[in-house]
Formats: sequence, structure tokens, C-alpha cells
Amino acid sequence: MTPRFPVVDALKAVAAQLIVWHHLVAYGPVSQGLDQAWPAVSGWLYQDGRIAVQVFLVVGGFLAAQGLAGVARNPWAAIGRRYVRLARPFMLAVVLTVAVSGLVRPWFDDPMLSEPVEGLNLLAHALLLHGILGHESLGAGVWYVAIDFQLFALWVLLAWAGRRWPAARAWAVTGGVAVSLFVINLDSSWDVWAPYFFGAYGLGVLAALLRERRWLATALIVVLGGVACWMEWRSRIAVATAVALLLLWAGAWPRLLGRRLDGLSRRLADGSYTLFLTHFAVLVLGNALYAAAGLDGALAASLAAIGLWAASQGLARAFDALSTRTIRLPGSGLALCSFKRMTKGKT
Repeated sequence: MTPRFPVVDALKAVAAQLIVWHHLVAYGPVSQGLDQAWPAVSGWLYQDGRIAVQVFLVVGGFLAAQGLAGVARNPWAAIGRRYVRLARPFMLAVVLTVAVSGLVRPWFDDPMLSEPVEGLNLLAHALLLHGILGHESLGAGVWYVAIDFQLFALWVLLAWAGRRWPAARAWAVTGGVAVSLFVINLDSSWDVWAPYFFGAYGLGVLAALLRERRWLATALIVVLGGVACWMEWRSRIAVATAVALLLLWAGAWPRLLGRRLDGLSRRLADGSYTLFLTHFAVLVLGNALYAAAGLDGALAASLAAIGLWAASQGLARAFDALSTRTIRLPGSGLALCSFKRMTKGKT
């Protein structure tokens, strides 16, 4: 079982909330009111809030490398399990977003709504191939789930190939990070493929693989991130580098913020994946109701944003509440796996 790291919980908790607020200031009429009410904060969240995704990329690589022994023994089984664990809650959230969009479409015309769904688009999402096949994403941020799966599969196959040469594995990851940061990440046409993001993900892998040789890992991470930013300044890579260093040096701390705050961050981290998946449906419905009510202005938008943020937390908790139940198909003796097993620790 992968150990818990308070710093990982804190990072995931904060990053998930930033993503929600980034989407609050990016979509719908509520975002326009927020821009009037809080132009500086709204502008920062819109421009830089999305960089929170880099936290998930680095943390994802760090946690994937923690489970090295299992994936190296049976890579295809590990990849299959990862697909099921990601795709099941992902498709539930996609269906929810599609249903909400269909409900409000007759009276809410806004760019945040996707086009009416076709079967091939749903199938592409179910296979986590929507970006590669050029289908419109059915919700904000859903591209990340497909990329996460690609990155995990890439890492698992790399770990399996180097199972007899641990040192070579670490240097192979270093080479992959260098190619990603110095070449591929400079070309945005690659942004539907794992190699575009492997720079950030691989920094997290290195922080885990070389945690017993921290100074070597520090040198590698600083050189890789520093050269990449020197070649072309990318704030997302600077953030990824800082997060990797934080995981490297603070990853073993038994406490980070104190018992109560660590407990809070742990609960928020456990719900971060469901929050990431489900909050956009709340934003679609909330913006539609906001527009239908004819609301406008800074105060109304601010109160609406707080309400939508709180509702997003509530919906995520409702999804998590299913984790205590075992869902059975009517008329069958087969029990589906609990939602907790589908969602815990995926971001």
C-alpha cells in the first residue's frame, strides 16, 4: 500500500480548489461579474490558476513511482487497473455534465456548453481517446484524465523495461524529462500526447526514485527545470520544478501543518479527484440559473461564485459518500467495486 504523505495531501487539496476557482472565473456570466468585482484576483486565477494542473502532474509521477514494485511485476495488469479506476468515475461525471447541459440548453446559450453529444464522442471519452481523435471535450479539464492515463502507462512500461537495472531506469527517466522539456513541450501541437507533459510528471518520478540520494536528485531537478526555463520561460515548468523539490525534501515529514490541518487537507485530497470531475456540472447549472434569474453585477456574481464553490464541494462529497456502499446490479449476484476504490488517490 502506498504510504500517505502530508505534503502530497496539502498540494492536492489546494490545487483542486484552484482549478475550481479557475473555471469559475473562466466560464459563464458569473465569471463576467467576478471580473468586475475582483479584476486583479480574477485575472490572476484566469491566467495562472490553471498552473495548478502542474501540481497534479508532478504528484501523479511521484505517487506512481511509489508503487514501482507492483507495476514492474505485471505492467499490463497495472495499466488495466488504472484505466478502470480512472474511467468509471470519469464517465459518470461526463454523463452528469452532458445531462445538465442538455437540461439547460433550451434556455441557456453560452460557449461553456458543449455541442450536442454524439455516440462516437462518448465512445472516444470512454476510451480516453477524445483528445487524440480530435473530439470536443465534454467538460472543462477532462483532457487531463486521458493524459494522466497515458503518462501512467508510459511510466509503467518504462519501469518494466528497466526492472533489472534500477540505475538505468532513473537515467532513462532523466533522459525522457530532458527530451520533453527541451524539445516536445516547446511545441503545443503535442499537447494531446503524454510526452508533452512527461517533463513535469517525470520530475515527480525522479523525486520518488532518488529520495535516498536527495542531493543528486536535487541537482538533476534543478538543472532540468532551470535549463528548460532558460531556453524558454514557462511558469508552468518553474512551478513543476518547485513542486518536485518540495516533494523530494518534505515528502517524508510525518506532519506538515499540524494534526487538524493535516486531517483537513487529507479529507480534501481524498475528494480532489471527484471534485475535479464533477464541479463543472455544478458550474453549468449554476450559471444557467444565474442567467435565467437576470442577475448581474459584482455583488450578485460574488455571492453566486461562493454558492457554486460550496455546491461543488457538496456534490463531490455526495460522490464520495457512495464509497461506503457496494452497488449491485439488479437481478445479478455480481457486486461492483466500491466508489472509494474507484476514486481514492487518482489525482
